[in-house]
Amino acid sequence: MTVRSDGITTRQKILEATVKLFLNNGFHQTTTREICAEAGVSLSSFNNAYRSKEGVLLELVGFMFQGQFAKARRISGTTASPVTVYAVETAIQLAMTDLRSTLRDIYVEAYTMNSTSELIYKNTAMELYKIFSQYNPGLNQGDFYELEIASGSVMRGYMAIPSNPYFPLEKKIRRLLEVNFAIYNIPPQERAAALEYVDKMDIRAAALQLLNGLMAAIAEKFGSCELLDEK
Repeated sequence: MTVRSDGITTRQKILEATVKLFLNNGFHQTTTREICAEAGVSLSSFNNAYRSKEGVLLELVGFMFQGQFAKARRISGTTASPVTVYAVETAIQLAMTDLRSTLRDIYVEAYTMNSTSELIYKNTAMELYKIFSQYNPGLNQGDFYELEIASGSVMRGYMAIPSNPYFPLEKKIRRLLEVNFAIYNIPPQERAAALEYVDKMDIRAAALQLLNGLMAAIAEKFGSCELLDEK
């Protein structure tokens, strides 16, 4: 890999440029030509490093999805039940995509592409097994991987539709959680408690806080990007 005089590899330069363009313009509106121009590299250098912008997205998604449940646990507090932590994580993830259309574009594509969705399903299945196996004693981690394909597909569908007066964010969150609680066989009393907890949250403020933390982490790893204001 070529190393520039400032010590940054061509691959890192491409990564920084691509992430910046994804966040500013969205995945689909970003072209390989624009990435090369922003990074100051040739098309052959880009192809040697990543072959396609999907390859960069895979690296970004792996970074974005790590530690999401741990962050939800911190927001929920130490006394929150595992089901409530799941509800908070799911609600915040959905709310984050409502804050910026470019982030929605990234998430929806991440749940669509085979390589990125597989990464999400496998990582999430491990967490779901820890949380929901008590309600599904006959299921193993592989079963939860299969169930996550279903719940992840529902998540993608809800993310892809921007909130509107007919279908506001709060209603989207509740509908999504109701569907996923049914998928994972959560008892009615625990469903109600988790939904009540989420209903009382300032979900937009929590999502904005987590989103800006994510942007700061992305900036540290992939290069500079601006913090976001709620819109």
